[in-house]
Amino acid sequence: MAGDKGSRRFVRDWWVLVAFMLGAALGALAGSAIGVYLTLWVVIGVGVPLLAVSVMFAHLEERRRMTAAAPQRRTPRKATESSVPSSKVSLKGKPTGTRGQLRAIGGKKTDDPPSTGSSGS
Repeated sequence: MAGDKGSRRFVRDWWVLVAFMLGAALGALAGSAIGVYLTLWVVIGVGVPLLAVSVMFAHLEERRRMTAAAPQRRTPRKATESSVPSSKVSLKGKPTGTRGQLRAIGGKKTDDPPSTGSSGS
């Protein structure tokens, strides 16, 4: 349960609630100690930038989590040039071809051509 999204969200929301409660208490204390007007300037000058930075980090973390959990491809990727085996080179330094090319070069025939009908008798 410690690794699921529900418990992480609960802990994050709990810390947000604690920060809000502490902020409200400190705001009330500052309002009575230094005045409401100065307290508002402190909240605007310090609290708003801290809130903006924390929202930015939360947004970036969510984007990173979404890209890290992208679904895997169902179809295999096309082979790149580096993964395709290169053709072998014979002892004479000439590249050897595939089997079909060797049959064509060597003149080997797989089937006899069809006869044209009449024989010479």
